[in-house]
Amino acid sequence: MAEPIVVPGLWSGSTVAAAARAFGNGRSSALRQRMTGIEKAADFTVIDCTSRPLAPTKRGLEFLHEAAGILASPVQRGGAG
Repeated sequence: MAEPIVVPGLWSGSTVAAAARAFGNGRSSALRQRMTGIEKAADFTVIDCTSRPLAPTKRGLEFLHEAAGILASPVQRGGAG
């Protein structure tokens, strides 16, 4: 089973405003704009902002696990040489 994804401000009775405070800038509008940009690029909803506490959608959870795996893997350096 995959490791749980821990996102500051999420899954702890939070709202978008609480998540924004956890990420440091405290501006929920800025966080919403970033999430909207990510969701438009991905072409699916990542976080269900209507749920309390905030929760990822099924596809959003898959996305978070995939992104965490990519970020955790060592960078492969290569090229002509």
